[in-house]
Amino acid sequence: FRNCSKITKLIVPASVAEIGVSAFEYCYDLEEVVFEEADNPEIADLTIATKAFYYDDLLELTFPKHLRTIESYAFGGNSRLKTVTVNSEGELSFGTGVTSDESSYGYSYSYVTTVNLSDTASLFDVAGVFNGSNNKLETINVSPENEVYYLNPVDGVLYNKEVTKILYYPLNKKGNFTLPETVTEISANVFTGRDFVTFTVGKNVEFIGENAFGKCLSLKEVVFEEADNPEIADLTI
Repeated sequence: FRNCSKITKLIVPASVAEIGVSAFEYCYDLEEVVFEEADNPEIADLTIATKAFYYDDLLELTFPKHLRTIESYAFGGNSRLKTVTVNSEGELSFGTGVTSDESSYGYSYSYVTTVNLSDTASLFDVAGVFNGSNNKLETINVSPENEVYYLNPVDGVLYNKEVTKILYYPLNKKGNFTLPETVTEISANVFTGRDFVTFTVGKNVEFIGENAFGKCLSLKEVVFEEADNPEIADLTI
């Protein structure tokens, strides 16, 4: 269906196990894709391959419970795609920039502003997946019944439930920020484009993800706290 200009809505039956590479690429009038939910728990897992819906005209997406794999740039280039709802159960594997266009001169643009994490949504690097170089991701909503995410009700910062991994930092949050001492991992793209002047990396942090502080143009100083415990894990940046 690549380059097909007559499709405006697509319904994907739950029985479909794979949508192939570039299957609906450049379907410029395709505004809606509906993934039917599986009634049968033994239904095959769904894979969406590289650039399957690249440069279409999608407005929003809901990932079904049986979705397991989304390959690189599967939904890239959809400049009107603002909202993604994640219903997927179990581990969900993401390729590079699933809602971003393919990187050009080091920049990869995603236009998603809102991500909804349902009660069944599994843990993944939310900012790393949905926040592109143009830094559009503004809102994360988490179902109260979700058991793997913790959205701080005071400052809107997203962590895993144990608060050992920071997954998203609000785009419009101003002022200083202190990492909870429990945090051991700063995920990819979490602080991209934020307006920190100084930032202190806590002594318990063991890993800082790709582009975690990219485009922080006001950032002048990063302080790495020394670990009190000689057995503390090594830090990887």
